[in-house]
Amino acid sequence: MFLKSEKAVTEVIGQLIILSLTITGVSMISVVGVPSIMNLEDTVNVRNLEQTYTMIDSHATRAIIGNSPLQKVDVNLGGGSLAVEPNGTGRESYITIKSTNNTINIKIPMGRVKYQLGDRIVAYEGGGIFSKYPSGGSVMLSPPELNYNGVTLTLPVVNMSGNSSVGGDGAGSVSFKKSAVKVLYPNTSIDRNWTNPVNSSNEKLVLNISSDYYDAWADFAQTMINANVSSNPNTKTTSMQLNVLPPMGTYPIGQPVKIVHLNTSNSTPMSDFSVYLKDENNHNNVANLGWEIYATKGNSTFNLKLDKDGNDFIVKIEYETPAGEEEWNGVVLPGPPSQWQNSVNVNFLNKTLNLSYDPDEGQCLTYGGGCTSGTKKSLYDLVQHYMVLMGPDITFYTDEVDHVDLTASSITVKYDTGDGSIILYLFVTENDVDVGLK
Repeated sequence: MFLKSEKAVTEVIGQLIILSLTITGVSMISVVGVPSIMNLEDTVNVRNLEQTYTMIDSHATRAIIGNSPLQKVDVNLGGGSLAVEPNGTGRESYITIKSTNNTINIKIPMGRVKYQLGDRIVAYEGGGIFSKYPSGGSVMLSPPELNYNGVTLTLPVVNMSGNSSVGGDGAGSVSFKKSAVKVLYPNTSIDRNWTNPVNSSNEKLVLNISSDYYDAWADFAQTMINANVSSNPNTKTTSMQLNVLPPMGTYPIGQPVKIVHLNTSNSTPMSDFSVYLKDENNHNNVANLGWEIYATKGNSTFNLKLDKDGNDFIVKIEYETPAGEEEWNGVVLPGPPSQWQNSVNVNFLNKTLNLSYDPDEGQCLTYGGGCTSGTKKSLYDLVQHYMVLMGPDITFYTDEVDHVDLTASSITVKYDTGDGSIILYLFVTENDVDVGLK
């Protein structure tokens, strides 16, 4: 005869439940916990490598720019792989500097030292440290030596060569050995026009960076003063465009006068605009002189003219559009001509010299109309007004030079460029480095 025991049954069921929970817990650890722990370990390894790469950057800089031509750094591989990848098909990594007129065209390969663990990447490229994430985005952990301060672009590009790779859980080492430094710009042995200040005939310089980490390069470039930056994910390229600023100051008469990136948000951007004219035959006065320059923008033309009119030496301003023409005249030197010297200095920013409007040419549309023969404005106000209309990029060409001594005459131009992306000086070097892995 067997006696029933509800207590015994309850104990058995409880033990079965505990056993089931234990098995389930072990299974969950196997399915979820172990991969999480492994992912955490990988993350730690990558973070350690990121910190190690900052040391790599420091040692590489000493080898490339400093006085220590050979530098070595130990690396804990942590199960990942480390490889030297020089620039080549399928792994484009280079910088180009090109002017719009193609007189400057420099292309420098960069290459990279890349660490990869799963789908995480840390790389040293062009003198900077980059980290690339599974999402495809990348960030710059340490910037390259590239510097732009608003007028000067300094570009010491690192070109890495080598074909070694290592991997596993042990320790490795990276060595950097400087093999050559090439000054690419300024360099008159490459091209006699590759000088500083950069020749304004180049108009614009475009810096292109082709890299798997183009987005991080773009973020870095955006931090520079007044940088004009764009990027193309299809070509993995970041571009920075700079306007070549002509040197301001005094120029000989007769050559084109370029004004680049005039600050048209400033209603009075010109700070100096004057001309000195001397008679070529050393006559007693400037009665025989004639001088005119013009600039165009689309269908608009702006003229500045100095000439004798009757017994007066006058300045004339003309602004012509398809909608009509505006003309202003003022006396620079009143007659008689016998009282004049053989040279004249005209300040186009003269605030006391008033010019009268010529109503025969129509209404002064850029001033809202309503001008008559009695309408007067200062030479200063007129020149500032029309320069803003013609900006931001203006080139004056000579239309007339009569009896002017070209060697003794000159024109002076200074102006506000605002916050535009401009360049006066360019310094580019290629720093060749042999990279070894062990």
